[in-house]
Amino acid sequence: MKKFNVKVTEFSNRFDSYTETILDQLVIEAEDILSAVKQLRFIGSDYCYNDQSLVEWINSEDGWDAVVDDEFLMDMVHEERYGLYYVQLAEEIEFEFSEIF
Repeated sequence: MKKFNVKVTEFSNRFDSYTETILDQLVIEAEDILSAVKQLRFIGSDYCYNDQSLVEWINSEDGWDAVVDDEFLMDMVHEERYGLYYVQLAEEIEFEFSEIF
């Protein structure tokens, strides 16, 4: 089992000013990054788009009926470097997963 430190940061870039506010920090135990993302979507659902909103935000009109499955979620995961992941689960909120070694 792996442990991930998850930092949830809200950001805003309005009126020529950029702000960041840390909303939450969590530790999630999971087998891999995909399992960690699924857990975050459950326990941190206030921060994450639901399936329908996530599909509407990411896809064009051509993909309005996409299914949020494992492949879809892994497309939202971007590995910055080994053990550090940025995950797109909502607009204007950054999800940073850092594996705790």
